[in-house]
Amino acid sequence: MEWRYEQSKRKDFADRMVEEIFRRGVLVLRVHVSGDMATPVYTQKWIEIAARCPTVRFFSYSRSWRVEKIRPLLYAFGALPNVRLWLSADAETGYPSVVPAGIRVAWLQHNEVVPAKADLIFQVRTVRAKQGQVSLPLVCEQETPAGKARGVNCANCGVCWQ
Repeated sequence: MEWRYEQSKRKDFADRMVEEIFRRGVLVLRVHVSGDMATPVYTQKWIEIAARCPTVRFFSYSRSWRVEKIRPLLYAFGALPNVRLWLSADAETGYPSVVPAGIRVAWLQHNEVVPAKADLIFQVRTVRAKQGQVSLPLVCEQETPAGKARGVNCANCGVCWQ
């Protein structure tokens, strides 16, 4: 992780990422499995990468919508036609006061309370254990017993990136 972080600070990071994406024939790319858009400069690099790879579908979850200097760049990233941006929210962050068109909200559910406007729900284990007792909007199918039984995974679901 440290090595990857150091690579992201290089001036040629965007060039190297674009080259790697094309070399590997990437069709769908999740930006960050762990981590976030930590600085405006780093966020700008991802805008450049996505803009230079128009045939690749990018998707990302971010809590950086709460950082004033990053928010406009994050929204610019999410406005690109090949990017699906999810604002990550929970009881700690609250629901975003502004959600631009085309950007969605993923809610991490810690209890029975879910904002009516959330587009996708991820549940902590204690809530997942009570599933069926809690009325919910769209819950990530990979986290549900029915979804698991049907073999749902990120590749065959596509809700996050389509």
